[in-house]
Amino acid sequence: MKKKIGYWLLCLIGCGVVGCEQTPEEIDYKSCSLSVGNEIVFEGEGTLTQTIQVETTRETMWRIKPETNASWIEFQPLEGKDSGEVLLSVGANPGAGKRTGNFLFEAFVYGERYFQQQVTVTQMPAGPYLEVSGDIEETGLSFNFEGVAESEIQILSNREWTIATAVSDEDDTPLDWLILGQESGSGIAAVTFEVLRNSSREERTGFIVLKSQTDGLTCRIAVTQKAYSPELVEEFVLTILGMTEYLADGTSGTAVLTSGFDGSQVEWPAAVSLVEGNTLLTFTDAASGDYTLERFKTEDGTEYVLGVAVNVSTGVSGLEISGWDNNFKTFGGDSEENPIKLLTAEDLRTLATVVNAGNAYAGKYFKLMQPVDLSGSDWEPIGNKKANPFRGSFDGNDQIIRGMHFDATNMFFGLFGVVSGTDADHLAQISNIRLEGAGNGDYDIIFQTTNQTAACGGVLGLAMDHAVISNCTVNLRMHLSSNCGGIVGDICNNDASASHGASQWPQLKNGQKANVRVENCHNRGNIDVTIANTKYKFNLGGIVGKNMGTIERCSNTGDIQGAGIVQLGGIVGVNLGDVLECYNTGDLLGGNGSGGIVGMGVGTCATRIENCYNTGDILYNHNTAGGILGTVGDNANAHITLINCYSIGSLTQYAGALIGDPRAKPTYVVRFCASDKAKLLGNQTNGLTGDTEMSGLKWGDRIRQFSMEQLRMQATFVSEVWATSAAGWDFTNIWTIDEGSSTPYLRNNPPVEKPGR
Repeated sequence: MKKKIGYWLLCLIGCGVVGCEQTPEEIDYKSCSLSVGNEIVFEGEGTLTQTIQVETTRETMWRIKPETNASWIEFQPLEGKDSGEVLLSVGANPGAGKRTGNFLFEAFVYGERYFQQQVTVTQMPAGPYLEVSGDIEETGLSFNFEGVAESEIQILSNREWTIATAVSDEDDTPLDWLILGQESGSGIAAVTFEVLRNSSREERTGFIVLKSQTDGLTCRIAVTQKAYSPELVEEFVLTILGMTEYLADGTSGTAVLTSGFDGSQVEWPAAVSLVEGNTLLTFTDAASGDYTLERFKTEDGTEYVLGVAVNVSTGVSGLEISGWDNNFKTFGGDSEENPIKLLTAEDLRTLATVVNAGNAYAGKYFKLMQPVDLSGSDWEPIGNKKANPFRGSFDGNDQIIRGMHFDATNMFFGLFGVVSGTDADHLAQISNIRLEGAGNGDYDIIFQTTNQTAACGGVLGLAMDHAVISNCTVNLRMHLSSNCGGIVGDICNNDASASHGASQWPQLKNGQKANVRVENCHNRGNIDVTIANTKYKFNLGGIVGKNMGTIERCSNTGDIQGAGIVQLGGIVGVNLGDVLECYNTGDLLGGNGSGGIVGMGVGTCATRIENCYNTGDILYNHNTAGGILGTVGDNANAHITLINCYSIGSLTQYAGALIGDPRAKPTYVVRFCASDKAKLLGNQTNGLTGDTEMSGLKWGDRIRQFSMEQLRMQATFVSEVWATSAAGWDFTNIWTIDEGSSTPYLRNNPPVEKPGR
């Protein structure tokens, strides 16, 4: 049989060198080792030996002192100096059981003992032997109801053996709650095992059975496990973030829970308190363990269905969970008719906290029930990064949200940071928001970014596909920079390879537009723009900074001061999507690509501007500024559509009344557009190309100058030439006019003040 050698013993032994000038305090005493562990085990038959190596790098005196129980062990030599060998030998074990003895190893420097180590020598009997180390066989093993993930027993034997579990002395069916790590072995070994959790209310017992394979030796070890008996927790507080609408302060009742151990139902007394916008349930006579909090019954019999998992632990006085957990039934959120109701600024802040922690609330509905004031601390947006978007539906219910303020540089900011639906059938929806500033003359929103992928808007920073933003009005004083809008900063699709950010030439992969709509949204506040980094000075719009979706029935009445900003528009800064039935009355001061409706049209998909008008002044003195469209990306794949639009705002000398700089490469469809200014194009060199459908129309029939008197007459827009197309001016469903006193305005997007008066 092989001898069992334990771990190496490191000795804290110094050395002394004759004639050495070092004192004991200067000597390194960690310079020797002894090649033996705390225990040596021998088989029983014949004379057996073990060589012990003493290793040291300095002159060290050492000796071995056998104890009285080790008289049967011989050592040669018993003492020495420096490195050397000690031969340990024993004769055959004459007894029927194992025998043990101890010896002490000591080391000295300058006559002073610096180290000692006791070593135990065990010798098995000469005959058959089977034993579990220690007193385990007599006392057995006992475990708490929680069990153990891994433990072990030590087997001492000089035979081959098997090991198994048994239900009882008479029944050798294996236990299903005690799992052994092996089934057989030889000689001395450690066998691992696992005890599973006891979820029953009764104690259970079984056996570990050890058998010799060559003779009749058997060892049975009793194993007991206590019944499930959780510890009592006198007071446990469950903090439900938000949800103050439902449970009244001071309400008492009973919490009904299902045990995670055995599925039994328990009831605990509980009381409700409202603290800092959160609902606190305080349980008395609670017990530790895993539970499902099924419902809370008030004393008057009202039941609130919860259905949320909780863990109660001893030594822990409370647990915090989201009140808008997807499992909470009573608190609603499963339909537009049964939304989760938000009452306070704290509710909104809590929603932001929970979403930013990773709960997207896909398919959940929220509704703001009363006006709130967010002043007092800087706002953290709901959905603060692309990894944690808001995917649910939020109805502002036309309630005023006042005092929202932040001073930020990255990444996505607004009332919401990032919004994205799940797919085309499960859209994220933001609606009926009313944002009002503090009215103290300071900026409500400050966003100065040097990051081209950052975005900011009053309502929303970034819309990443499958989203609808509707019926929102913003009246804030904003100080913005790149990639920002009064309502939404950036609209892009979810494709990771799609261009996103404030790049000068954004492109959509394969020309795919984002499935995002901004409808019936209006910016009423003034916007000042400062370039935080001249490398990123793109995309600023009264409604949207960069649009890859659809903007419909929106308006901007705020002035935008952004000298040097490239791609600045009254509605959209840079457009790769559709802008329909929108108007701008705000004055614009931008840089290259400044337009009353769109700053720049660009992209591999069609840029469409239809049924829009501008009355705001275009203050940039360059031929890349235009009353409707500032300029166009010089891309042969771009398709620019401009139909049924007019502009009557003032222009600088070089700007175009309709388009600033059309460029030569894109394909154009430009029809039925008008202005009271003579210079319809800022750069008239390139002209407009590619409108093959209207090849029969003369240039002047596509874009025309009229007097203000003519522009106040419906007949001007439904003339014989302009009425030849179904895409002509529709005064039945889209446009209306106060004949002789106003220019046309939109039926479904009525102006604050009627144009052209």
